[in-house]
Amino acid sequence: MATATTAGYGDISPQTFVDKIVNFVLMLVGIGVIGALTSSVTTYFVREDNIDADD
Repeated sequence: MATATTAGYGDISPQTFVDKIVNFVLMLVGIGVIGALTSSVTTYFVREDNIDADD
């Protein structure tokens, strides 16, 4: 979970090339998921404000 959301804790680091590629992909996917979730929540609240302002 730590690798999917950040670069990990630092106590265990990838050693081989394959491990580094997997770590890179996990970081991109994790950052993408967190970014998509954050933007979805933000969009929800912005739309709520715009709907209320139009009334």
